[in-house]
Amino acid sequence: MKAALYLRVSTADQAERGFSLPDQRRRLEEYCRLKGWDFEFYEDAGISGETIDARPAMIRLLEDARKRRFQVAIAIEMERFSRSESLLDWLIIKQAFRQGQVKFGTPGQVYDPADEEDDFLTDLFGALAKREKRKIIVRTQRGKKESARRGNYVAPHPPYGYRKNGAKLEIYKPEAQIVRTMFDLLFKGYGTRTIVQTLNDHGILPRDAKHQGRRTWALSTVKKILKNETYIGRWTYNKQQRILVEGKLAKALHPRPDDQWVRGIAVPRILSDEIFAQAQEQLQRNRELSRRNQQHPYLLKALVRCGICGRPMPGACYDTRRYHQCAGMRRLISNPPCPARSIRADLLEQIVWNQLTKLLQQPALVLEEARRWMQNRVSDRDELEMRLGGVESALGKIEDKRERMLTLHREGEITLPRTGGAPRDHPAGSRSAP
Repeated sequence: MKAALYLRVSTADQAERGFSLPDQRRRLEEYCRLKGWDFEFYEDAGISGETIDARPAMIRLLEDARKRRFQVAIAIEMERFSRSESLLDWLIIKQAFRQGQVKFGTPGQVYDPADEEDDFLTDLFGALAKREKRKIIVRTQRGKKESARRGNYVAPHPPYGYRKNGAKLEIYKPEAQIVRTMFDLLFKGYGTRTIVQTLNDHGILPRDAKHQGRRTWALSTVKKILKNETYIGRWTYNKQQRILVEGKLAKALHPRPDDQWVRGIAVPRILSDEIFAQAQEQLQRNRELSRRNQQHPYLLKALVRCGICGRPMPGACYDTRRYHQCAGMRRLISNPPCPARSIRADLLEQIVWNQLTKLLQQPALVLEEARRWMQNRVSDRDELEMRLGGVESALGKIEDKRERMLTLHREGEITLPRTGGAPRDHPAGSRSAP
């Protein structure tokens, strides 16, 4: 028999005894050698169990399970497989094991997803892991807030211009000088885009550019630096968060409510209050006087996209003549820039107007297109409703099984097994590892 040994450790787990990767590897390898199994390791190092998508080893394990490349999957505890806020990940994992006829569990207990009783027990573990994950998140957030109130820098990455020294921030002089240069350029009348262009033209690279494969400054990065109060010695923690969207963590950060912020944390200052305040006034003036504030009408505003790269083609005015210009033509956004040419807005509007006039003279064609659009819309909605119904049905079954399990446990009919740890003697009637 061949076993897949899944190892995972998050940043928080690394400090806990018994959860380090070497310890997991040693214990699982000893277990397989005792059983006489062949085995292969699947390792996700320093990765949370929040989602499957962020765990390459787990994705590979599930693919191999569907292809039946092993017969059993073992982790040091059930929560290593998934500790997601959403039970959907747990259902996906179980479905892959069920398709490949793979048993899974811990050195203390192995379960068969094709067995009704085991299926129910593993559903219960998924619900318990979700509950435990919420507790961990609450405890972690509370601890970080308290540490921040004591003046510690608890965010994972320091702002540009600083380095972490233990739990404190200290000024990193080479980057701090570049920050001051950005503010100096702003006071000389440079706009944000021109500052970005100047930095790139002079070969001034952003932090870790070589390691991240990014060799130019991003416009959004420079804007954040010019608005960041950390440079005047006031850092605010817990301003943003990642939210769940359709059961997965969104990539974009979303603001937290103001009452959850931890304000006024003292850090070393790079700029004076006066310089920073003047910079904010200058940024406001730049916005008000910007050529990008469109003073000319564009009938096709936000409707035109580039036929080469697919990016938007916003309006741009040169010598009173209006154009639509691909956003990818600017080197700050696309490197190399998109080769598309600018299009005169008046000519494009005339072409669209002529086509629209012809279309409106054929009401049957308009009606047919409207019907097709409605059919597609209804079809998409029906498909989403069917998927939602399937998920709700699966979650309902988990809740029913959970209630049955808790009732039997209260009545003394069964004893719930542990989710991890060393092998143990099982009571009569309990399921043992193969």
